[in-house]
Amino acid sequence: MSRKEKPRANGSGLSRSRQAGSIDEFDGYRPRDQSSFDAALQEQADRLATAVPEIYALTNLSEHVVLNVVDALICQYEGGERGLLHYSSALNQIRVSGDPVALDMLSLKELDAQRQATKAPEVRPNIELYNNAALLELGVSNLKKIKVEFPRQPGHNATTAQQGDSKTQRSD
Repeated sequence: MSRKEKPRANGSGLSRSRQAGSIDEFDGYRPRDQSSFDAALQEQADRLATAVPEIYALTNLSEHVVLNVVDALICQYEGGERGLLHYSSALNQIRVSGDPVALDMLSLKELDAQRQATKAPEVRPNIELYNNAALLELGVSNLKKIKVEFPRQPGHNATTAQQGDSKTQRSD
């Protein structure tokens, strides 16, 4: 991470984005010295891992979510919120599911694969957030239990990438 890039508490994807609009000061306190900053960032990550799934589980939010869509046309694996196409790969995918946790986990897996392929620095996402969401039965966080289905194309049968409990569809 460059000095100009601002560190984050590592909450991401569908699980985090829905809640961000519901809370004031979502990104929290930014102390001036580095040691205080690191401690606050870790504390914030721990709070996010608990708060984000609990907010999503509120019935006035979760009961209204029917379908989750992830635009995976371009996968930017480096650079955070800045648009850096030189750290991007074209995936040309639209991912659709009723399970936001499974979509986020698959996206994290893809980001990791892209970073490894390009030897980009490793990023350790806060998996506790997704595991907490699974404990609240908001979705599946175990990649081995996620079933990916590809839509049928004329002249082809639908294919399945993995067997499991949660269905996620991908459109290429």
